[in-house]
Amino acid sequence: MQEFSNVQAVYFPFAGGNEYAYDQMATFKSFDRKPARLPGRGSRMGENLQRSIRGLVNDFWARPNFDPTRPYFLYGHSMGSLLAYEVALECKRRAIAPPLFLMVSGRQAPKFGDKHTLPRHLMTKDSFWKEIKGYGGLPEVIFNEPELLDFFEPIIRADFEAVYRYAQADALKLDIPVVALAGDQEDISDEELSSWSEITSGSFRSVRLPGNHFFIFDHGLRLKQIMEESVMSTSKVISGY
Repeated sequence: MQEFSNVQAVYFPFAGGNEYAYDQMATFKSFDRKPARLPGRGSRMGENLQRSIRGLVNDFWARPNFDPTRPYFLYGHSMGSLLAYEVALECKRRAIAPPLFLMVSGRQAPKFGDKHTLPRHLMTKDSFWKEIKGYGGLPEVIFNEPELLDFFEPIIRADFEAVYRYAQADALKLDIPVVALAGDQEDISDEELSSWSEITSGSFRSVRLPGNHFFIFDHGLRLKQIMEESVMSTSKVISGY
């Protein structure tokens, strides 16, 4: 079996998530996992929340938690896709060794804005949680615990605001492979998925897997396989990176 323990998986959480967001996907452990630790949640619970993608990206670079002199790739789901993309751009701006590839899931390409007529972060409490429940991904027990809802609500609202305010503003193109995934039951069109190809001059691959927005939790093994395939397809020799 191919050894990938030297490859750092730098991953970014979806809205409301923290550095433990992908822990249930045990297959990710085949890589050296380097989770982004965002403010206001997880191990940084006592800090102020950020309400913009740029603010979250700047915060990440203040404590990047990975070693760019070693091979690494970037992965994010939903909001995390925007964070991973913007971090990849920042690597290029800073002339840092680029990631082996960028992998995104559960999000239309950056040129498409938020689809919601009513911004989700401004919804009433009942409408807000009805929206969240429709995505799946959260254990049912949370919706029956008012204290848990009160705990998560400000975090998710802040992240929704960050996504709503985001606009692709940089014409800079990546030159690394990009892999984009989506569930076959979520509201992402083929055009919205394939348009991720426009952010790079490198190779592009799109994959549809069965499921709704949080399809990733039903396909952990397949995601790991796609990551491994992407590592192996890069022209870099991992041991000599």
